[in-house]
Amino acid sequence: MPLPNSLHGSEYYQGLDVLRVEAFKQSEVSDSRIYLGRLVIGSVSAQWDSESGGTTCLTDTGIRVGEIALFNSHPTKMTIFSHGDPNGIKVTTFRIGPDDVEVYRHTMMASGSLLKILQAEMHRCSNTPVPTPDELALLYTEMERGASGKYAAKP
Repeated sequence: MPLPNSLHGSEYYQGLDVLRVEAFKQSEVSDSRIYLGRLVIGSVSAQWDSESGGTTCLTDTGIRVGEIALFNSHPTKMTIFSHGDPNGIKVTTFRIGPDDVEVYRHTMMASGSLLKILQAEMHRCSNTPVPTPDELALLYTEMERGASGKYAAKP
């Protein structure tokens, strides 16, 4: 599924939703959902190797009627753990709603002084949840990787 022309329109979010469903089918690692007709309660997660050489984790938690989430505006979360940052592991978390995305970026400290750890935490807390166009493209391409099933985590 090619990247849509617009990263903010309904085509982008509909494509993301299709990829989300397929990623859970192809790269699922755990499923603790209960199905009561069209009502789905619980959580499901998937995991695959990210393009950056790290790991991508996708989770969906809550209550859905069909594909519509109830009580939670951002039921799907994708976290990308990327290696290569000299200070530790770069972590990018996307919270995905039906028509918007929030992003949180931070670095998990592998080692360092208490001051560096506190500075990294302050930076994480000051993040704006508005994703850049590059981050929206990254989200889409990582979701495509998960939906392909080729990079799924081996049990």
